[in-house]
Amino acid sequence: MKDIKYIIIACVCALFASCMGSDYAEPETYLPPYGNNQIPETNVVTIAALKSDARFVNVIKNGAFKVVTDDIKIKGRVTGNDIQGNLYNEFSIDDGTGAILVCVNQGGLYGYLPIGQEILIDLKGMAIGSYRQQPEIGGVYTNPSTGAQSVGRMSRQEWASHYKLTGAADPSQIVPEEFDVTKISDATYLAEKAGKLMTIKGVQIAEANGTSVFAPDDGSVTLTSNCANRTLKGLSSNNIVLRTSTYADFANEVMPTEKVNITGIFTRFGTTWQILLRSTDDIEVADPFAGIAGSGEGTEASPLDVTRALDMINKGAYDAATEYYVSGIISSIKEVSPSYGNATYNISVDGKDENTITVFRGKYLNGEKFTAEDQIKVGQKVVILGTLTLYSSTPEINAGNSIISIK
Repeated sequence: MKDIKYIIIACVCALFASCMGSDYAEPETYLPPYGNNQIPETNVVTIAALKSDARFVNVIKNGAFKVVTDDIKIKGRVTGNDIQGNLYNEFSIDDGTGAILVCVNQGGLYGYLPIGQEILIDLKGMAIGSYRQQPEIGGVYTNPSTGAQSVGRMSRQEWASHYKLTGAADPSQIVPEEFDVTKISDATYLAEKAGKLMTIKGVQIAEANGTSVFAPDDGSVTLTSNCANRTLKGLSSNNIVLRTSTYADFANEVMPTEKVNITGIFTRFGTTWQILLRSTDDIEVADPFAGIAGSGEGTEASPLDVTRALDMINKGAYDAATEYYVSGIISSIKEVSPSYGNATYNISVDGKDENTITVFRGKYLNGEKFTAEDQIKVGQKVVILGTLTLYSSTPEINAGNSIISIK
C-alpha cells in the first residue's frame, strides 16, 4: 500500500510540473523591470528634428510649452544624470544630432538611467518647451500662486508609461564634444548645442584660491535657485558660467586653482552658457602645454626649447610670475657689461639669428655677475632660468635671469 501511495504522489507532482510549461521553467528575464516595454519603436524622429519642428520651435524660443498630441518618439543615450545631485530631477539624452533635458519628479534616476543607457521615449501626452530657452521635455507645471503654466517635471507615474530601456548601458558610446570657445557668442551654436555633453579645455576658475568651494551655503556667495555661478578667467560671466547646486555632493569641495578641462552638460540660461558638472570626475587637470609647439616642461630636468618658449609668449600661455628653465644656442650677443655685471644676447633652437628670444640683462652662472666680455660666445648652448615676457613686440627672458649651464 505504501508503494502505491508513493507512486500516486509522484504522478501528481509530475502532472503539476508539466502544467507549469516551458515559460515557467525559463522565465523571460531579458525585459527591463522599469518603464513600459510595450512601446513600439515607430515614428522615431531625431532630437534635432524635434527641436526644429515648426510645432515646437517657437514655444522653445519663447519659453512656452506645447503638449504633444501626435505619435512621436525620440531615441538616444543618457549623457548626464543625478548621480551626485547637481542635475536635480532631470537627465540629458543625446542621439548624435542634438541633446535635450528630460524632467522627472523623481530622485535616484541614475539607478536605472546610467551614463550610456539607450532609451526610447514616447512623447505623446508629454510637454515640450523651455526654461530660459533651454529645451526640455516634461509635464505641465501650474504655478499655485498665479495659475501660470509652463513645462515642468512630470510625475514618476506618468514618466513610467512613457519610456522604454533598450539594451544595456554602454558608457563607451558617450564621448564629450569639445566646446568651441570661438563660438561662445554664436546664437546658432548655442541653439544647436544646448543640452549637450561637452568639454571646455584649459580654463581656470576665477574664484578658486585654494580654499573656496564650489557652492557654499554660508552667505559668502550670491546664490540663485540654491546654485552658485563661478566664472572662468578670461571669459565673461555674461557668456559662460560653471553652475553648482548647494545640494550637490561636491558643493563644499575646494575648487582647483590650476588650469583644468571641464566636462559637463552645457545648458543655456537665455544667452548664457551654464556648465553643469555631473560629478567631480568631470574636472581634470589640463595639460599646460596643450596646443603649444616645441618641447619641454620648463623644469630643470626638462627645459623649454626656444620654440616652445616663443609659442608660449606669443599665445600668452605663460605665468608671468613663474621662472622657467629655457634651453637654446646663443645666436648673437648684443652686450656684455662687466661694469653692470650682466649681458643681453639672443638664443635660438639652432644658433641662427631668427626665431630668437632675447635674454635681457642676465647674470652669469648661478646668478654671478659677468666679469669679462668673453665669458659667453655665439654657438654655445645654454640653459637659462628666468621669467618670460613680451616687451613691445620682442619676446624676452626678463632681467634678473641667470645661466644655469653653458657648453
